[in-house]
This record gives sequence, C-alpha cells and structure tokens, in this order.
Amino acid sequence: MPLPLIPLPRTDEWLGHWLLRIADRYGLSPDGLLHRLNVHPAQPPYLFTWLHTVKWSASEWQDFARQAHIEIHLAQAMQAVVLALGRGSEVGFCPSCVLDAVAGGHPPVWRRAWMDATTTWCEQHRASLVVCPNVAQLAYRTCAAVRRALPQLAQTHRDATAAWLEPLARDAAGLYPAPRSSPSPQSASASQGAAPSGDAASRFHSLINHVLVRLVSIVEDYDEALFLADNLGAPSPEELTHPKLPKHKQVSRAPALAQIRSLSQRIWLLGTAARIIGPSHASPSFLTESTDARKMLRSWLWTRFEAWFLVELVRAVREATAAKLMEPWPAAQAWKSPSTGAGWFRRMETAN
Repeated sequence: MPLPLIPLPRTDEWLGHWLLRIADRYGLSPDGLLHRLNVHPAQPPYLFTWLHTVKWSASEWQDFARQAHIEIHLAQAMQAVVLALGRGSEVGFCPSCVLDAVAGGHPPVWRRAWMDATTTWCEQHRASLVVCPNVAQLAYRTCAAVRRALPQLAQTHRDATAAWLEPLARDAAGLYPAPRSSPSPQSASASQGAAPSGDAASRFHSLINHVLVRLVSIVEDYDEALFLADNLGAPSPEELTHPKLPKHKQVSRAPALAQIRSLSQRIWLLGTAARIIGPSHASPSFLTESTDARKMLRSWLWTRFEAWFLVELVRAVREATAAKLMEPWPAAQAWKSPSTGAGWFRRMETAN
C-alpha cells in the first residue's frame, strides 16, 4: 500500500537523506522504514543508514517507487554518481549550501554530489568542498539531530579548506563537467549535460585512472613530492605524502580515486590530473594553469618512468585523444615501442 504522507524530494538530494526524512514522518529510522516497506536491501547486511547506497533488485525498485509515489528513474537518479566513495573515505560537503538553506527558512539537504568521489567543487558558491567531520556518527542520528548538526558543522568549517587546494579543486571539477543536479518531481526535465558517455566515458575514466596511479607512485619519492608541492603551491611535501595515500595501486584493481580516503588528496590528485590532461570539453577559462605549465607537468610525468611502465598510459592517451576527450599529447601519440630489451628499462626522454 502506498504511503499516505511523503515529503517531496529536494533538488539534488541524496536518496538516503530523503529516506531519512520519510522515515521521520512515521517515527522510524531509515533501516526500520525499509523493513516496514519490505524493500530492505540484502546489502549491506548490517544496519542500513541514510549514508549508504541502496542496492535494490528491479522488483524492489518498483515496489519502493509505488509506495513512495515517485517514478523509478527519478528515485535511481537520486543516488547516481560518477564514482562512489570508498568505505572509510572522508566525505566532503559545501557549508554555504547548508547555510543558504537555513537562511532561506528551509531544512538543510544532504546533496547527492557530496557522495561522489569525483566531486571537489561547488559551482554555485565557487568554493571547494570541505570535510564533514564525524559523518559516520551523523549517519546514525535522527532526522532532527541531523538538521541541527549540519548548520553547526557548516558554520564551524566554513573556511576549512587550505588556500592552495582551492584552484586545484576548481580545475578538478573540469574533468567531470556534467551538471550534478538530479531530476526531481519538481524538475523532471533537468539536463544531464554533455559529458562523455558509453565507450568514450570508459576510455576517459581509464585515462584519468592511469594518470592518478602514476602520480601516486611518483610522490612516494620525497624529492619528487617536493618538486610537485612547489609546483602546486603546497606548503610542504608532507601535504602530498599523507599516510592515507594508498601505496602501489594497480590500475587493474578498483579505481585509484575510490581508494583515496582523504578529501584533500582527492582534490590535489584530480586537480593535477586535470592540468596534465587538459580536457578538450572544458571551457578555455577552466584551467588556472597555462599551456606551458601543462607541458612542464607532462614532461615531468613522462620522464619519471621506464618505457614498460608507460605502455598502458600511452594507449589510454591515444584513445582519449582520438575521441577528442583531452588536449593532444604529442609525446604519447608519437611514442614507439623500444626495439631492444634494454630499451624497455630506460627512462623516457624529455618531451612535451
């Protein structure tokens, strides 16, 4: 039987947060609500909280949509992300979004974009996301407690982002230019933008992943971290070689970005990748760095590895360039495999 009272979802609201608000109408927790609706997901097997991603079967999606008076595709869009945050990752939020809602007389809303590992920047307020502290504990709070806590956290952490990360966060946002507002019953015709899709998207994500893996590997060396810190404006190499940075990540495993727990690490890694790649779909004013700076970063990355270690990166660059997903990288496009065994173990020559 459909529920008699359902609060309308807000623009770009995370599905779990909407479930929290629905459950509150009936004096339940999100976990209890899903049990009552007989759509409790098999995963995760532990207590379901509003910060979790719902994993329903097709029939469960249909049952929920019917009971919640919402179309299936609108409900699914409320938790659609480019890349889900890994378990234990720092979750970022925009304090200004929270405080604006309160100033307008509305309860704050937890946005879907904040659950996306690729999100670093709030276009509305032209500012980077900041870490939402104790978000794991917040997941188990009541709806009223969450409403009280978010404005307090927003006020406390309004200026928490380091100045050197701001331009990197903005550049990182250019890698994934699609609008992050999800469709809702109030705006069912919301555009999804012109970001790469299908095979092109897969190639682009592969390219970004290869660049991130190489960056992570390089900054394990203190001298290289020192060079990059100077280039990025970081106060010290330690800002890049954080204990939470994963070691020796393999491209064939889970995406590197999903394994980066620290929000600041995700920001500088994605921002640096954006400056190296120079996505062709971004507006000319999106990157803060000049073409010369991009050439310097590319040469630095290119000369830090033996030929055998760059084979997959070169392939990804060629595919992304052919699909017009990045600025041309002549050195990678023109590269030829070494003709001798020893050649595979030599460092690459400087090239732009």
